[in-house]
Amino acid sequence: MARISLDRKWAFKLDPKNIGLTEAWYSNSELLLKDASEISVPACWEEFEQDYQGVGWYQTEVEIPESHRGEICRITFQASNYRTQVWVNGAHVGTNDGGYTPFAFEIQAHLKFGNEATNTLTVRVISPIVTENIRVDDLGPNEMPHWRGGLTAGIWQSLALEFTKDLWIESAFYRPDLKNSAFNLEASIEVKDSLKSPTTAHLCLIDSDGNFAHESHHSLDLCAGTHTLAFELPLENPILWDCDHPHLYTATLTLKNETTSLAQSIEQIGLREFTYQDHTFYLNGEPFYLRGGFWEGVYAKHQSYPEDRAIIRKEIKLAKAAGLNLLRPWRRPVPPMILEEADAAGMLIIASPAVECMSCWPQITDATPQRIEHEIKALVLRDRNHPSIIWWEMFNEVTRQELADLITPMSLMTRALDPTRLILDESGGWASGAHFYLPNSKEPTDLSEVHSYVRAPVSEKNFAIYQNLGNDATTEGNTKVEAGIGIFMSEFGYGGLPEIEANCQRFQAEGNPKLPAYRHLHSLKKALKQALKDCKIENSFPEIDSFCRASQAIQARGNRRQLEALLANPNINGYCIHAFTDGDWILGAGLIDNWQRPKAVYHAIADANHNHQLLAFPKQRNRFLGQNAHLRVVWKNTTESIPTTLTLSAHQNTQRIESPDWQPNATQLECTVEVPASLLQTGINTLNLEALTNEGRVTETYTTELFVTETTQGDPDLHLVLYDPYNELSDWLNSNGFSVTSLKDWHRTNDSKQALFIFVPEDVAHDSDLPLVASALQHVHSGLGNACFLEAPAQIESPKMLESYDSRKNSDFKNNKLVKEKIFPFKLKTRSSFAFWESSMHVAKNHPIFDGLPSDCVMDEPYHEVIPADSFYGIEADETPSQTITWFRPEDDEKVNKRTFLGGEALWHGTNLALKKYGSGHILLSTFILRRKITTDPVAAKLFSNLIHYCAHYTHAQDSLLAHTESEAPSH
Repeated sequence: MARISLDRKWAFKLDPKNIGLTEAWYSNSELLLKDASEISVPACWEEFEQDYQGVGWYQTEVEIPESHRGEICRITFQASNYRTQVWVNGAHVGTNDGGYTPFAFEIQAHLKFGNEATNTLTVRVISPIVTENIRVDDLGPNEMPHWRGGLTAGIWQSLALEFTKDLWIESAFYRPDLKNSAFNLEASIEVKDSLKSPTTAHLCLIDSDGNFAHESHHSLDLCAGTHTLAFELPLENPILWDCDHPHLYTATLTLKNETTSLAQSIEQIGLREFTYQDHTFYLNGEPFYLRGGFWEGVYAKHQSYPEDRAIIRKEIKLAKAAGLNLLRPWRRPVPPMILEEADAAGMLIIASPAVECMSCWPQITDATPQRIEHEIKALVLRDRNHPSIIWWEMFNEVTRQELADLITPMSLMTRALDPTRLILDESGGWASGAHFYLPNSKEPTDLSEVHSYVRAPVSEKNFAIYQNLGNDATTEGNTKVEAGIGIFMSEFGYGGLPEIEANCQRFQAEGNPKLPAYRHLHSLKKALKQALKDCKIENSFPEIDSFCRASQAIQARGNRRQLEALLANPNINGYCIHAFTDGDWILGAGLIDNWQRPKAVYHAIADANHNHQLLAFPKQRNRFLGQNAHLRVVWKNTTESIPTTLTLSAHQNTQRIESPDWQPNATQLECTVEVPASLLQTGINTLNLEALTNEGRVTETYTTELFVTETTQGDPDLHLVLYDPYNELSDWLNSNGFSVTSLKDWHRTNDSKQALFIFVPEDVAHDSDLPLVASALQHVHSGLGNACFLEAPAQIESPKMLESYDSRKNSDFKNNKLVKEKIFPFKLKTRSSFAFWESSMHVAKNHPIFDGLPSDCVMDEPYHEVIPADSFYGIEADETPSQTITWFRPEDDEKVNKRTFLGGEALWHGTNLALKKYGSGHILLSTFILRRKITTDPVAAKLFSNLIHYCAHYTHAQDSLLAHTESEAPSH
């Protein structure tokens, strides 16, 4: 059982023209070594050759002692990506497709032995093809299953020569059996020739203190071929593995003859059981609430793997300190040391193959089913002894029938390989719903496994969805949610910016400039510096990282609000936030960055996880001055002393609530608390809630916020002309003191006074209204007024997604009558800027339009109802009171080319409010979500009132101070 490591420097040569096979480099070292360089093995070759995709050749020489003559020798790869072909002394010994799991080839027939004999090992690897439009042999772009986070090309994990006598152990699987306090071993043995002497299997388990927990010997009769051996390993005093006490046994299987050890397998195993019953997770028979995070696996120094175990231990320690007990490595078999550290730390893991799915990964070919089957089978066989892994996740967000057809057969294949674990057939359940296969079962069980991404600040609508999800049958995103069957929120969260300057400094000092993460951060730094200047907000954010920290503050509040809503929802049985760590094109979503530095959101999530007994949710977070507010108060644990008194304080004033009217809701209690207007002031109000016992002892505290603004003040002297064909705002304007004339009445009277024209929808309701709008705009052009479009006609990048944010009602730009008839004078386009894991930072400048509202800042909680979902892009304007900086772009047909290991798209900036000169007048254009919110949200009402006053009083005296572009009047 000897081993010769092949982890060393190898000769390495790129083969971009793919001529190595034709020229037989595997048998002609002179050709291969000509112009070759050196490469470390193991390592991904992108660490040495930037973004290279195609063929690479490796070669090294090794001497093998004479003592190994007559033994079985296998060259064993822990992982090489993607197609690996191996030659020994010019003889081809095997080919493997797959990038993340072990494989081996027998090579003893081709070896030379002795000190004077040198063996030449040659390896040809075809990398994943991701961003290049090339074909190599029969492989094309994205046809091989692949992990998005890095190219991960070449021999990127250890390899060695392993020597055994007569046989080897292919696998040893220890099935935990809690009911009988035992492990059941299933071992697969490969025997080359019938053994002439008796063979014995020696089994032993040693606990973490070094004591023998089991030892036994079993006689075997082995002939040539494959053998499956089965043994029971009972334990007298079993020690269970769990998250708090992750006890590991060292399991050794040794095959011996009378005098010699023939082969040996050593595994670290744990005795534990994880299952799902009655809509609840159970660990070792106890109910268990899953608190998880995506583990993106992108690292600063090597991109695809950590430099050492210390990094993994740090990440797991940070995860546990944040209250997480589960990590979900993103869609690939991770390097073994990651699972070993998770086992030792008691961190639960969801394991999945390198099959990303969704709408475009991988590209479908005739070979796709076979490649996917190989990835799943190799994953399960490699990792099924790890107690940290609680379930296998087959697929994710399947939208194509070719993959949907594989869901059931791949799940059943996995069940045959591992009867002990949960199997999740499809995360998200986009194809036909998500299902668990329970341990030892071949029948699927329904599960509401939900993916839901909403932006921050979180709107009242989305906040309510998270609080009430599961009460009724519904659809969230692409996932059908059945009422009352339990919900695992496996994807949610909102991204912000890491501290880009600090990250770049660290990359500069310690990173590798050839790697995508290094280059992406530096490109963002350069682009963000320019964007701050172009948007004229560099004085508000003199350092790039001050802007990034503002982004993190929004990320922290948004993610905490989402999480607390889930924690207060008794239908939720666990969650997985997107993400625990920063990734590639989802850079910014993580609680920690590429250098494992916690962001503001990390501390917010940690606080929410550790302080979730008492929660409070304002029923409307924005209020007018003088209005009372109401809180939904939740007490999570009814087994502890129930509070008999609540105190509510703000601005050094306190309200005491005696004997709150607690009402049961599943496993928790709820009540409603009124917040009197006397406690509140204009601006942001921090509300402190305390729960007290009978003795007056404070047991729990909770803090939340309300924003209060003054009521709107109309000006009856303003001459407002309103185009409101659906009667959405007329009543509100009249009831709030504004004097309003309809556009039709104005046109009929031929009024020539100065006026402010307000257009509510982005198009006319009837063709007969076109002359009215044209006449109004001519009036503006002549200098007899200004105009305001609450929803300006624009070519919109993603209209369907805007509708989900209660934004524009009519976004059919091609058929917009104002545009087709050339009545609307500007050519506008907008880009979506609502963001998910990539942040969109909307800035309110110090401007009269934001009087009484937070300004000179990035828009946060008070703007949660009105914050733009799209922004004007490439617009020239005289004033831009509000702007957006982002790199968010919604999904489209080019997703497969844009969302790669190279990182996110280019950063861009847009405008949310644009004042443009039009002849002698001005037109204000807006992308704020106002039309549907003005009558219900105080901030929307205040913002609209400010817009009216500013536009109505905007004069040429102000205009003379601005640079502007003259616009031509339309022809009517």
